[in-house]
Amino acid sequence: MSKYSKHRIAILGGGVAGVSLALFIKNRDPSFEVSIFDGSKKVASRILISGNGRSNFFNTDYFNPSNLEDPIFHKAKSIVEGSIGLDAFNEFIKITNCPYFNQGNLIYPFANKSSALYDSMMDKIQQYKAQIIHEKVIDVFENKDESISFKTIDENNDIKKYSFDKVCLSFGGNSLAYPPFDWSILKSLNLKHIEYTPAICPIKVKEKGLKALDGIRAKCIMSLYKKDDLIYKEEGEILFKPDGLSGICIFNASIRLNPNELNSYSIHLDLTKHSNSKIEVDMNNIYYAYPKQLSEYIVKKSKEDNKTLNNEASDLSFQIQGLYPFKFSQVSKGGIDFSEINTKNMNLIKHKNIYTLGEMLDIPLPCGGYNIGLCIIEAYKAMLSLLS
Repeated sequence: MSKYSKHRIAILGGGVAGVSLALFIKNRDPSFEVSIFDGSKKVASRILISGNGRSNFFNTDYFNPSNLEDPIFHKAKSIVEGSIGLDAFNEFIKITNCPYFNQGNLIYPFANKSSALYDSMMDKIQQYKAQIIHEKVIDVFENKDESISFKTIDENNDIKKYSFDKVCLSFGGNSLAYPPFDWSILKSLNLKHIEYTPAICPIKVKEKGLKALDGIRAKCIMSLYKKDDLIYKEEGEILFKPDGLSGICIFNASIRLNPNELNSYSIHLDLTKHSNSKIEVDMNNIYYAYPKQLSEYIVKKSKEDNKTLNNEASDLSFQIQGLYPFKFSQVSKGGIDFSEINTKNMNLIKHKNIYTLGEMLDIPLPCGGYNIGLCIIEAYKAMLSLLS
């Protein structure tokens, strides 16, 4: 009999991290009792809409943590140590049997559809007989013997109580269609946390007159400033919206914003450069350089700002007003304060039998498979601790 057979774990929240943890545990030790509690009708559904339905679920930068040079990865690097990224990826693929392909350092399901990854994970959950209980968790607390109890409410509004040897918190954030997370659920655990705000989302700007640009795309170099300090720069494609800006480079800028100081930030677009090419814009060529609506906007702005067309096009600026709501964001910024986490095992320092993964942690990362990939790595590390 396995030495782990007496152990039971409840995974509270059926997101990518929670489902991955269940897969890793049941693959290593089928006798380990795993129950996923989630109030939604469909667990891990966020996978289906990730990457515009393609699900870029990993990044090869995690195979070599030295590649994570951007300061935004500071917290993630304390989790992704040594070969843990490669080990987690290899075991995840071995379990799910989901074929994949690389596009640069981005990894996608070979079918180029997120449903392929989702189905491979859920088929294994069913095969491994990991239990999914569709009940909403309403309270979590630690007992004197260090076991963990929690209360749930089912579809009939009946309240139930459970006790487990180990519990994993993987509720996820507030993004997309997720309901707002009620932090009072964890009140008895006395954990420091940061309230969730949207991230990897479009940004609202103060400038008027953008309705005419709605749906227009333009390649550029995007720079994010906080007052006069350059915070972030990326070459990419901007998508104009009626009241703001979108696109991958805008998403990556959004995770770098302090939500309490949004008025301090501005976005500057250099529309005269992209793909190692540079142009000089004047009245003779501006209508051939950009879509008509954007050209007209630049001409008008240059007159208002008393700038040449080229100067305006090379530094088209926007003052940030706010972020788009959670339903338009792909991740949530905020969560349990990082100081509460033992990154060696992914458990709480104050409560060693409670693990926490995914968007419960305040580690928002750029687009490119980094967020889902980190969920998988965190789940792998937690599994190693649970089975040690």
